[in-house]
Order: sequence, then structure tokens, then C-alpha cells
Amino acid sequence: MDYVKDIIGFDAQAIDALTADKLAQNGSDKWSRYPGCVGAFIAEMDFGLAPCIQRAIDRAVQGCALGYIPTPWKRHVAKACADWQRLRYGWNVDPEQVRVVPDVVEAFEIFLREIVGHGNRVIVPTPAYMPFLSLPRLYDVELVEMPMLRVDGGDGGNRNGNGNGCDGNAADGDWLFDFDAIEAAFRDGCRAFVLCNPHNPIGKVCTTDEMLRLSALCERYGVRVFSDEIHAPFVFDGHRHVPFAAINETTARQAFTATSASKSFNIPGTKCAQVILTNPDDVRMWEDRCEWS
Repeated sequence: MDYVKDIIGFDAQAIDALTADKLAQNGSDKWSRYPGCVGAFIAEMDFGLAPCIQRAIDRAVQGCALGYIPTPWKRHVAKACADWQRLRYGWNVDPEQVRVVPDVVEAFEIFLREIVGHGNRVIVPTPAYMPFLSLPRLYDVELVEMPMLRVDGGDGGNRNGNGNGCDGNAADGDWLFDFDAIEAAFRDGCRAFVLCNPHNPIGKVCTTDEMLRLSALCERYGVRVFSDEIHAPFVFDGHRHVPFAAINETTARQAFTATSASKSFNIPGTKCAQVILTNPDDVRMWEDRCEWS
């Protein structure tokens, strides 16, 4: 498409000149599923590709390297993921802990199928990413929707505020976890929790204090955490993403972390996400039952 050529290299004028009709011509799901409507329901950028990414994809196409991902490439992905976590967040991930999956949704399906198990329950704080609400029933897992608490009057969700959501001293405008309701659900037998951090759709960046409070409850009741960190690069100035599994040995054991470059680098069509396994039991489970997922 001509307009794609125009925006490679991030030509601001070309981006500003884009229209909904031009975006629809490219055929992306965001702009074609509901003709005539604004594509606001899919988190996908319209800024084209970074030139280095386009060159890498062009080389793959020219070399006809479009088959099933071979093991050496998976190792390259694992190392790249581990390097990113170390350089960006100070988290020392062993590449041997990284597994490649098509997307975070597939990672969540593995979590539901292999860790939660049919007949059990999972908490999903709401509002939430749509598949987190629909997928559990496919695996006979009961969904426990847990509305987050809104303190009115501020910026809207720990993105630029100072609330910690832990001790009742939250700043106005924060979105907070309802820890009392969460503990009640854990006490009643729920053994899984979805932590979307940074949060989709509200943008909340969890503080370490919040995650430690959640971890303490998980430890008390034997709960596992699906940590969706796909939006980690998107935080406002003055805030920092802290991977849940990186906090301490306890959170590492509780976490099943999923991430991807799809959002931050606008490449969801490459279908290359990663699961970071920081619980040794999960590594063994993956080797036994999930290697071909």
C-alpha cells in the first residue's frame, strides 16, 4: 500500500494525513471489522513500523524464512526477551526460563488449562481486557469479576498520582484493588488471579506496595498469579514498571508472566509473545505438557 510506504520512517506529516479510509484500505482488523466506525476497540498503533523492524521482516520474506519457528530462533527470542527485561527493568531473567508463544491470549489459555484447571476459579479485576473475561468458560473455569475501586477527583489511576492502594492513603483519582473482596474470594477457595500491569484499559501502573500486599494474600491462600505485562513500556514520566516476578522469591514462585513486543513495537501480526517461567514446577509442567502449545 502506498500509504504504508509514506509512513515508514515516522514521517509526521504522512501520519497526520492518514484518514480512516486509508487505514481501512490496509485491511487491519482494527479498521475493517466494523466499517464506518472508529477503530478504538483494538490496541494497535497506526504509525507503521520502525525501519529496523521492517528491514528484519523484509530479510525474512526475501529468504523465505516463514516456516515453523526453529529452536535456534526461539533461543534468540528468549535471549532478546531476557536482555530487554534486564536493561529496561533491572530484572535478571535466565533465557532458559523464557518460552515462545503466539500471543498473550495463548499464554492465558495455558495458565487456565494447566495451572488453574477445570472446575476452579480465577479472579479478573474489572474493567478488563475482553478475552480475560470470555476465555475461562472455555476451560470450565469460573470467572470471578472483581470491580476495582475508584477514588474520584484525580488523574485516573496511579499513572501520575501518588496513591499506593495499600494503606488507605490513596490520592484522589486512583484505581485501587478491592483487597477485602479479593481476600474473601481467596478464603472461599479461589486460587488464581489475573494481574494486568500496566492495566488495560485504565492505564494503572501498580506500585510495589500494592503487589506485595497482593502477594501476601496469595501466599496465605496458595494462589497463583497470571501477570500480563504486555503494556510494560507504556508508563507516564515519573513512573516505573516493576515486573511482579522480579520483586522477590515469593512473587517469582507465584507468577506466570506473559509479555510481548506486539503493543510497544506495533507488530501483533508477527505472533511472537513470551512466557517467563519463574516457578520451577512450571518449567517441568511446560516440558511435560506444553512444549507444542
